[in-house]
Amino acid sequence: FLTCSADWTMKLWTTKPPHGHPPETPLLTFQSTDLYDAVNDVVWAPQNSTSFAAMDDGRIELWDLAEKPLDPIVVHYPQADKPQRRRTCVRFSPNSPVLVAGDDQGSVDVMRMYNTNQSYYSDQEQQDRLAAVMVKKR
Repeated sequence: FLTCSADWTMKLWTTKPPHGHPPETPLLTFQSTDLYDAVNDVVWAPQNSTSFAAMDDGRIELWDLAEKPLDPIVVHYPQADKPQRRRTCVRFSPNSPVLVAGDDQGSVDVMRMYNTNQSYYSDQEQQDRLAAVMVKKR
């Protein structure tokens, strides 16, 4: 599972740590090179085990660990002309390449994602893809 934090990071955890890995430490930690703000939300992509989206108050990041494990593949600044709004949540559409983000004023941004991996993998294929990325990252 993924968590986000006020310390500017997103962390990947497991309830079944690999042999020799301390259970109280994350498997992996992610941070954008130029992010110095709390991460308000993070969510896995429903059809891709190596992709997730995260957001802080000013931007949305799309990560794909299979493509670029150290940095987001896309950084988007929705409604940059309204910086007073606090971005609070981000979600993927379960059946189309759409990302939805909301703020504390009730506004919702709907973003169509182009050129993203929308293949449909079995549960086992999803687990295998994530395991392969984790081995490469270590």
